[in-house]
Amino acid sequence: MTVDINYLAVLALGVAAMVIGSLWYSPILFGKPWMKLTGLTDEKMADPPSLKLRTGEGEEKKGVAGAYIGMFIAALLTAYVMAHFVSLLGIVDFMGAFQLAVWSWLGFTAATTAGDYLFLKKPFTLYLINVGYYLPISIVMATILTFWK
Repeated sequence: MTVDINYLAVLALGVAAMVIGSLWYSPILFGKPWMKLTGLTDEKMADPPSLKLRTGEGEEKKGVAGAYIGMFIAALLTAYVMAHFVSLLGIVDFMGAFQLAVWSWLGFTAATTAGDYLFLKKPFTLYLINVGYYLPISIVMATILTFWK
């Protein structure tokens, strides 16, 4: 079966996911409670050396740029996979896109990340904030991929 992928839409959705994330984790929406629940402060967020990413070799990359690049790549991958689902399932309307988004979010995001919070004994509110972020992204991705051919 042939899968029709709109790569420009995938790229645009990578950017859209970053914009939604910037809003979701801003003080306007959930930024303040998220920072409190994670133990981050404005000072820690503003001090790039305090946020380090470990590479496979045990080295550390300083700053948040690596995290943003990683999130952008993850968003591109999510949009690319969602494009496959939209094409393979033959989704052509908003209701189909919405159902795909909700069911895939519920089964592949909400359910699979629950263990991270259960076993690490993280607050349920933190789980709701973090997993909730992916629902609007899923809806936007499925909708745009359905109509932007």
